[in-house]
Amino acid sequence: MEFGAVVRTLFSFSREFRLKTGEGDLWGVVHRPFFSSDLVFSDCIGDELVRFVGDGSWFSFSAPIFKVQDPTGLTIGKAAISPELSTDRQTFIFVKNAQGRAVAQLIQERTWISSDTAVHTLVDPNKLGGTTNPHVSPVDPLVDMRVLSLYSAIGFGGGTFFVWGLLMDVLGAAISILVFGLACRKCFGSDQDSFSQIPGEDQSTDLLLAERKQVMQKVAKIEEELAKKARHNRALFSILTMQCCAARSGAPRPVPYQAMMCDPWHGQEEALLDGPD
Repeated sequence: MEFGAVVRTLFSFSREFRLKTGEGDLWGVVHRPFFSSDLVFSDCIGDELVRFVGDGSWFSFSAPIFKVQDPTGLTIGKAAISPELSTDRQTFIFVKNAQGRAVAQLIQERTWISSDTAVHTLVDPNKLGGTTNPHVSPVDPLVDMRVLSLYSAIGFGGGTFFVWGLLMDVLGAAISILVFGLACRKCFGSDQDSFSQIPGEDQSTDLLLAERKQVMQKVAKIEEELAKKARHNRALFSILTMQCCAARSGAPRPVPYQAMMCDPWHGQEEALLDGPD
């Protein structure tokens, strides 16, 4: 059964994580003040439950050691990793009171995509304190499930999303804006280029006339080449046809007609000789 969930606040300079109930109501908050290494745990109305004071830094990937202080600044315990029991995949955290007695044990097992945390309380978590201040939780903050749940969700103060969450948000937003800007520039740039290629009315007429002239010149060249090829083919066909016909008939080619030339003086002499005796 799921009692709640921890969510991270995007673009939070204090790296805020929120614990919500199964119905979505706020149950608790943890944040790290800007330029501070403290972890401040608050309840649903913003009142401080407890503060973890430690040596966490931007470049620390291991769980730091914290002193646990109440809202008045009194040190009431300590939370630290157990190097003897921790391995590469499991992390053991012990929460101890001011007398050095372990009151809670947290075992977190990590994989590439998830992490599971088992919480063992070594004292009665239902034992309430004797405070009468309505703004102070009567539950012992060392075993308060809100504090322990948020403490586990942030990787005991050294989780990647807790330490580098703000930087990831900024880089993710910058990359998204850059990709969106490039896509818009490409889209609107192509439309602008196509619009700029549309000339005015006078320029359009001149361009169309120039293109028409070029096309007509190309067509005239093509027609001239076709005519030359047609004339050459006809002459070649005529020569081949005449040679073929002469070869098939075998007859000599006819001699052109020649008219006989007559001598008028020769005719007159014959007439005189043939005259009357």
